[in-house]
Amino acid sequence: MEKLLHERLQQYSTDDSSFGILDGTRISALYASETKAIADEIEHYYIPRPRFEDGKPVQFGDDIEHPDTGDKCVIQSINIFNDGKYCFALQGTAGSAHYMKDEFVKRPAPKVLDADGVEIKVGDTVYPTYGIYQGILSNVLDADDEAAILIDVGNSFEKYARTALTHELPVFDANGERICKGDTVWDLDSGERLHVEEFVNRECGLVQCSNEEDGDCEDHDARRLTHREPDSLEKLRDDLYTLAARDDGDIEVEIVIFADRLTALIERGA
Repeated sequence: MEKLLHERLQQYSTDDSSFGILDGTRISALYASETKAIADEIEHYYIPRPRFEDGKPVQFGDDIEHPDTGDKCVIQSINIFNDGKYCFALQGTAGSAHYMKDEFVKRPAPKVLDADGVEIKVGDTVYPTYGIYQGILSNVLDADDEAAILIDVGNSFEKYARTALTHELPVFDANGERICKGDTVWDLDSGERLHVEEFVNRECGLVQCSNEEDGDCEDHDARRLTHREPDSLEKLRDDLYTLAARDDGDIEVEIVIFADRLTALIERGA
């Protein structure tokens, strides 16, 4: 547990060695008696407060986990009684929270968010966005801040990173990459650059995209879209110039690759 300044100074005052303090441009050494005097002075004005489990004092406006309900609450005021017990008045309709002497306060557990920023809770149904269970509806058995444990339709357990899960049925392009609203994609047939606007039918993989030239929208089959810019005669030309500028004399393999790319472009009618 992290100790407060006056607690650390009290500890240092019991050591035989002196304690160094960095003072901007110099370090001055204090004797144990001087260290204790500073600690006593700080403690004289210090108002004890309840602490979190890491030792840090609770402050007004802090988020806490209610000791009885487990709900997330916000501290409005702190009351400390003579017997060491304490009580928080909480904002809103949360009421109050009571603690025994020296009982630690818990912070609320961080939310576990999926790839779209939606909170993942135990019992949710989600879809993995990659791997052998890609797109298969799964149940969340347990969740923490790093991953969610899933059960797939075959009753086998898998663990996925939270950012690889989504609550909505995912739609994938021709390369198996997930399509999201706002993505830039290319039509494999025309090579046209498109902007993803909406999902018309997730089950059928039907995506509405706008043309960047005139903004007109059309429905597209996700299987004929790609996030990878398709090859073009312009790209092939630029790559040939780059190859011609090389001086290593080992270009036979590259020539074959360029020939294959050119053949594919001819067949596509680019």
